[in-house]
Amino acid sequence: MIRQISAGRMNVKAESVGNNEISILGDALNEMSEALSDRNRELSDERRELQDVNAQLKENQAGLIEALAAAETANRSKTEFLATMSHELRTPLNAVIGFSEVLTLETIGNLNEKQKDRIGLIKESGIHLLSLINDILDVSKIEAGKFEPHFEMVDAKEELLKSVRFVENRAELAEVKITANLPDDLSPIRADRRLFTQIFINLLSNAINFTLPGGSIDLSVSRTADDGLVFQVADTGIGIAEKNLSEITKPFVQVDSVAHNTRQGTGLGLYLVSMYTSLHNWELDIKSTVEQGTVASIRIPGPSEQLTS
Repeated sequence: MIRQISAGRMNVKAESVGNNEISILGDALNEMSEALSDRNRELSDERRELQDVNAQLKENQAGLIEALAAAETANRSKTEFLATMSHELRTPLNAVIGFSEVLTLETIGNLNEKQKDRIGLIKESGIHLLSLINDILDVSKIEAGKFEPHFEMVDAKEELLKSVRFVENRAELAEVKITANLPDDLSPIRADRRLFTQIFINLLSNAINFTLPGGSIDLSVSRTADDGLVFQVADTGIGIAEKNLSEITKPFVQVDSVAHNTRQGTGLGLYLVSMYTSLHNWELDIKSTVEQGTVASIRIPGPSEQLTS
């Protein structure tokens, strides 16, 4: 019986021939044979289940490969579409902005105050649309891994003041005061000039959007112990709940507020700030307290850290 069990035949049985040791051993072998038979059936069932699961996994894998290929094709199509549309839209927008500037110069005829105001709105709207198109194009390039910053030595103070000038009209309309506390000895930094300026335009614009009339925004620069720099945009606005802080740098996310429900732009501002700082290997940190304000800090490492990074 043991030889047959060893050979894989589990259906053998020993006959009980009394109450002696051989009979007791036979009963034990019968129990073992039944247990092995049951376990064999369970293993057969489990093997069939595993085969079914394996077949399903192969089918799912094929589906995932097909879906990935479709997603890559769609992503390429999206990138090409955005690139084409941005070019097609920017060309007439630049013309609209340029012609509105010519009209305000009154070289082809005098304008009354109402006409100047309307042309000014046309120019402002054109610039706003052009900015949104550039933002969307940047997102597309960054996500496709095709965005290449142009690094050069940049006069940080000059670019920061340019950012302030760009948003000061909006700040005035929102009745928000902007101050810039910038040291006179601020040395040039290695950066992409356009991205550096756009970082602070986006941070200041975001602060204006969520600061109530009568509030203030402060742009400042300080040095770290390792001779690095920390740029800060601090506002006295409505603040951001802690649970939302991890969401605000995601694309197309706009955090609502009961106290201040203004929604301007596409929700790309802070996402682009995050991406632009990453492209420079800088650190972005945002701290906020509801009804007290928000502080956005960008840390640029000192020379020694830059050499080792």
